[in-house]
Amino acid sequence: MEYGESPLEAACRELQEETGLRLQIQSLVAVDYIRTQVDGNFTESIQLIFWSQPIRPSAEFFVKIPNDEIEEFCWLSGEKALDLLEHHLSIRIRSILCSPGRFLYLENGEPCFDTDS
Repeated sequence: MEYGESPLEAACRELQEETGLRLQIQSLVAVDYIRTQVDGNFTESIQLIFWSQPIRPSAEFFVKIPNDEIEEFCWLSGEKALDLLEHHLSIRIRSILCSPGRFLYLENGEPCFDTDS
């Protein structure tokens, strides 16, 4: 986030900067507490995950990828896209997709409360 920017404003800005698309953010779907340890040092963050309007393949004509940030762009099935994500991101997205319409609290991508009830 940039100084003075809300999380929602940052999400919209990042989406536009990285894809060229201006999409309507529809809801906040999850909060993910991330704690990692590298060389004995812990880092913590709280990440907010927003849901936007669906993107259709016809939007490809409007996608503008900055050369310095993204190496490749293509449309994939949901399962194939999940397979390409880093493990912790794949866990997070699967958790969200398996709980449609529910707000989730996650820790390192994993739901902390029973999502079946």
